[in-house]
Amino acid sequence: MKTLVVMMSLLFSMNAMATGGFLCTAKINTKDAQVDVQISGNTGRLSGNPLVADLQIGIDCLSDLQFSIPKNQIVGYWNQGAELKINALNSDFEKSQVLLEYNIETNEGSLDFDFQGIKAITTDLNCIFE
Repeated sequence: MKTLVVMMSLLFSMNAMATGGFLCTAKINTKDAQVDVQISGNTGRLSGNPLVADLQIGIDCLSDLQFSIPKNQIVGYWNQGAELKINALNSDFEKSQVLLEYNIETNEGSLDFDFQGIKAITTDLNCIFE
């Protein structure tokens, strides 16, 4: 009986996955004003697409609205906890809406943003991870 319990525990734990999350904030300068953008997601520690849920986006000038990009439109990977790269494509899978690259060790990154009429590239970016 003990052997059965141990074997069942091992079997069910094989599919367990550690998850975490990230929140990146960026300041984007448009021709009219500065816009604060927040990008967040829940990630798993696995190769390939790290997101375990949709990518969430908040834009301060549209504070009443929270946007999400479906997980199936995200291409990216989490590399040994040192680097986050996420490429969110439009619904036709033709172009990037959000291209985020961030190095945790150097606290540097870049954001190429073309979403909800806001288009810019910035390195004024800060990310926190759990």
